[in-house]
This record gives sequence, C-alpha cells and structure tokens, in this order.
Amino acid sequence: MAQYAEVPTTSEESITYLDGWTIPGIIESHGHHLQYGEMLESVLLYDAKSMKEVRGRIGEFLERHRGEGYGTRGKWIRGIGWDQKYFGGVMPTAADLAVDPLLSDLYMMLDRVDVHCVLTSQKVLDLLPNPLPAAPPGGFIITDPGPGVFCDNAMDAIINPIAPKPDVAQKTRWFKTAMAELNKVGVTGAGDAGMRPQDIMILEDMAVKGELSMRLNVMIECPERNTYCPLDLTDLKLLEAPRGMGENKLILGGVKIFADGALGSRGAALLEPYSDMPDTRGVMLINETALKAVVADWANAGFQVNVHAIGDRANRAAIDAFEMLGSDFPVEPPNPFHGMYAAVTRLSPATLDSPSGKGGWYPEEKLSVEQALRGFTSNGAYGWFKENEMGTIEVGKYADWVVVDRDILADKSGMSLVDVEVRETWVGGAKVYSSNAPEVEVTGGKGWRSVLSEWAAWSRDVINGQMWWMRTS
Repeated sequence: MAQYAEVPTTSEESITYLDGWTIPGIIESHGHHLQYGEMLESVLLYDAKSMKEVRGRIGEFLERHRGEGYGTRGKWIRGIGWDQKYFGGVMPTAADLAVDPLLSDLYMMLDRVDVHCVLTSQKVLDLLPNPLPAAPPGGFIITDPGPGVFCDNAMDAIINPIAPKPDVAQKTRWFKTAMAELNKVGVTGAGDAGMRPQDIMILEDMAVKGELSMRLNVMIECPERNTYCPLDLTDLKLLEAPRGMGENKLILGGVKIFADGALGSRGAALLEPYSDMPDTRGVMLINETALKAVVADWANAGFQVNVHAIGDRANRAAIDAFEMLGSDFPVEPPNPFHGMYAAVTRLSPATLDSPSGKGGWYPEEKLSVEQALRGFTSNGAYGWFKENEMGTIEVGKYADWVVVDRDILADKSGMSLVDVEVRETWVGGAKVYSSNAPEVEVTGGKGWRSVLSEWAAWSRDVINGQMWWMRTS
C-alpha cells in the first residue's frame, strides 16, 4: 500500500502534486485486447464514406509501410471499421477492392465495424474452392451483389483457417500496445470477453514477468467456439489462482458463449424479420438446445457463464438456458469518458448528435454523471466479484486511480465529459501512464493547508477518495 507523505510544516518544506482531480481507476467491463492490439497495426476504416475512401486508406497504409511485405500470402493486409450503411446499405465485394489496380493482387481481410463479418480480396477468394463452400450453421456468405463478405460462423470456419497465424511475439506486442493505449484514457482494468486458452497462457507469462500494466479479467473461449472444452484448459495456471496472477492483475472471469451475431451485419437473431431485410431474422450461432446444454456443463463445472446475445430471440434463448440452472474494444473506441458522455447525454461522442437530434436518443434512458462514473468503476468491480478489492479508492483496496484535468461531477449535464483529459493512470500504486502535465509546488503554510482542505472536502463528498502526495524538500 502506498502511504501519505507528511504534510510540510515549515516554509523550508514543500509538496509537489499534479494539478488535477483523482477518481477511482476506470474498469472497462467488455473489450477484446488481442484484437485491439492488432487493430492498432491495421488499416482503420471507421466512418469511411465510400469504397473509394476505403481503397484510399488502404493505399495510404501501404505507402506508410512500403517494403514491409503487406499484402503477401504470409502477411495479409488487415483492416477494421467498414460499415455498409455508408455504401447505401449495399455490402462491399472483392471486386470493389480490385477497382484500384494497385490493390488487385493483394491478400486482404477487412473486419466490419462489429467484427462479425470480414471483407476479403480476390486473392483470398482464390484460395477457396470454386464454387464457394456452403456456409456452416450459424454463418452466412454474402454473394449479392458479389462475393467477398463472410459473416459469423462462415468467417470462423472458412476464412480464419486460411489466414496467416500471428506468433507469440506478435501477440505479446499486441497485448502490450493495447494496454498502453487503454492506460492513456484512464483504464486500469478491463474485461476481455472471449480469449482462447493459448492466448491466456501468453498473459500468464506476462503476469509472472510483471509486464501487465492493468488488471485483466479474461473469459475463456474454447478453441472450438460454443463448446465445453475442459481438456483444453489443463495447462492454464490461472485456474489454480482464485485471486489472480501477477499481483492480482490477471483474473479469471468465467467462460464466453456466443448465441448470435450483430445487428449491423444482420446477424443478430430476431423473433421477427429485419424491417429492411424481410427475408432474414439473423442467425443463432448455436441452437437453443445446444446452448442450454453447454451453459449447464460449464455452470456445473463451477464456471461463471457469459453469453453474447444481441437479438431478442438470442436473449430469450440465453435466459431460458440460465433458468434451467435455477438461477456481454475494438468495436467502439475505448475512451471511457466518451462512454460516460453517451450514457449521460444520449449523444454520439463522435458527432455530438443522435438519430433523434440534440435532445438525445431515447433521452428517458439518460444516466446522471455519478451513475455513469459508478458504471465504469464500482459497478465494474461488482461484476467481477471484486467489489471488496477495487472499484473505489479506499484503504485496503487496490491502489488503482486516475488523475483527470477537471472535476467531472461539477458539470451535471455531462457535456464536458467528451473533452476530459487523463493526466495520469496508476495501477497497484505504480504509475503506468503520464501525459506529462505540469506539477504544482506548494510550500508550508496557509497555502498548502487551503489546497489540502479543499481537496479533502471534495473527496469525502464525492468518492471517499484519497490523494497521494509526493514530498520534496
């Protein structure tokens, strides 16, 4: 535990502190670290308004990485963020990529914004049988207006097996870059919603070496998705560490099951047809009977079961599966203050607007700023069964906190949340990120007493917080 420095008592002594406001460490409850790390080395296609813009961004990426082998059979161009809503609702095709002759002979796999579909280039399609194989249950292949897009189980069963596989060194780098970027926006802990055992083993090694800059609550995803796979877990040391590994930074968060896909790609399983695609109701990635069985198997083995369920049919199936026992980054940007802004204002932090206008989307669902803050701190800890160890700044809890540039609770409208700047991020009493904002020095006497008393009053009233002071002389 870190300790308070003694308050200076003479004019010869001083304290140095960062000019900012301290809040509990941010807990991002749902993300995908490995994919986020890979995304940071990929072509970013978010908000691309046309396939011409998509091709342009790929060209810019290749120019920046000239001579690095991108686009070859062993090093595909990866991208993320395209959305057919910007293309008039029409799914893109491999032919759309080949319009640019500089791209026509390259291997490319580009994730849709929800990562439930991939757009592939013709070179990738050429690796597959002709005609294309049938989509497996729980997956679909888009062929209208042309081939190139594979979704959900079709993506997993047909495209992923032929894609280049990253090695341990690549994955380790992705984990580190992902954590560093998350630390920059104040994230001290994050849930990883689905990770294969072999990737958890990489994190175990990093935890032992002290290379984790945040707490990771990982959900196990079987090598064969949506199955019961206890034999694949026999080498996981994390199963024998109920409090976690690496100073409690790597934590087991149960297992992950995927019931359906996503709304944007029309893969979320609905009870009624999609209004703009009346011939489909989405897909169940696992049928209802099998879902009940696999949930029961994991629960009976003592694991917390987490189910991805977007559509109403999938949610009904998940609830039915749980009732039998008696008894869900890179999809969105990871900045938690943007998430709070959206929750409080019901506006997009990207456009500062909503489909319903400036009043917000379903404004009756707005949260208060304090509720939103708790959602990213104490409530996140509760969801991890760690409310007695983290989520608030209290004596005896983990020393995880964030220093920001303003009192975020002062603006009850929440409008200023979109501009919050993180100045420092601390995990386990160690500083893992600094924006290098200027520090303030206060010498002994009335000045420092005023600063300390004002801060103490704020912390008692708001978050029962504590400030760590660094003593200088």
